[in-house]
Amino acid sequence: MTVKPLEAEFDWSDEKEFVYDGSEKTVTASLKNAVNDDLIVVTCENDKGTDAGEYLAKITGLQGDKVGNYIISDDDPNLEQKWKITRAPNKVKVSVEGWTYGDEAGIPEAEADFGIDTVKFMYSDAADGTYTETVPVNAGSYFVKAVIAGTDNYAGIESEPVSFEIAKAALTVTASNVEASYGSDFEDEGCTIEGLIDDETPDVLDGKAEYSAVDAEGNEYKAFDPAGEY
Repeated sequence: MTVKPLEAEFDWSDEKEFVYDGSEKTVTASLKNAVNDDLIVVTCENDKGTDAGEYLAKITGLQGDKVGNYIISDDDPNLEQKWKITRAPNKVKVSVEGWTYGDEAGIPEAEADFGIDTVKFMYSDAADGTYTETVPVNAGSYFVKAVIAGTDNYAGIESEPVSFEIAKAALTVTASNVEASYGSDFEDEGCTIEGLIDDETPDVLDGKAEYSAVDAEGNEYKAFDPAGEY
C-alpha cells in the first residue's frame, strides 16, 4: 500500500494593499488543508516590502515536522499573489517669527508627514505672488511657504502661506546745538543719526528732517520769545 503526499492548498492574508509609511509591509500564505493540525510553515519570496510599488509574492516551499506529507503542485494558480504599497499622501505646515531690519533673519520651522529633510522655504511679498528661495531683507510684510518635492513613496506638497513682518529698525536722531539772537529765528545746523545698518547713509531715508525748539514746558520757540535755553 502506498500513501501519497497530500497536494497542498493555500490561503493568502486578506490585506493585499497598503499605504506607504516607511515601515515594512508583509503578505503571508498559509496551508489551508493541514491534517490533524499539522504545524506547517509556508515560505515565500517577494512577500515583504517597504517602498511603494507592485509586488508579486510566490510560495517557495514548506517547513515543519510533517512536511513530507504534503506536496506543492507547480500548476497551482494560488502559488503567486499580487500585492502593492501605494504612494502616500502628504501634509506640511510652516511657522516663522518675524524680525527687525538688520537683525538675523528668522528661521522657519516645518512639520510634515514625509520628506521633512528635503523641505525648502519659499518667500513672497504677496500671499498669491511669485515665491522664491530668496530671504527678504527690507522692512515690510511677507509670506513664507514650506515646499516638499514628491518621490515614488509620497506625494509632493506645499503648505499654506504664513505671513510675517520685518519691522523697521529704530533710529536715534539728535539735533545739533544752535544759537539765535533775540528777535530772530534759529537756523538748523543738521543732526546726527544713530542706528543705520551696515554702510547705509542718511540718503536711504525718505523725507526731510524738520526742526523746532521748545522750552522746558514744551512750548515751541518763536522769534521775539524771551532769551533763554530751548
